[in-house]
Amino acid sequence: SVFFDGQWWTGYWSLCAAINRALARGIPVTSAQWMASSNMEDIQAIFTHPLAETKGCIPMLNQRVTLIKDAGLTLQGKFGGSI
Repeated sequence: SVFFDGQWWTGYWSLCAAINRALARGIPVTSAQWMASSNMEDIQAIFTHPLAETKGCIPMLNQRVTLIKDAGLTLQGKFGGSI
């Protein structure tokens, strides 16, 4: 679950909330450059809440980081960094 905009979000909506929360904090998570250079700590910080009991328990975190980096590199290499 993710806390954003005054409420907790779960399931698919928690992904949307985490992305919107990051964008609201000025983290350019939709930028190909940011995605390509992201690391485990960056991704973990976006998808967890500092007070959440599940901090650090993101399923398949390593694979998610790899996929985000690969998507950023592909966008940069084949599409000029644009989605």
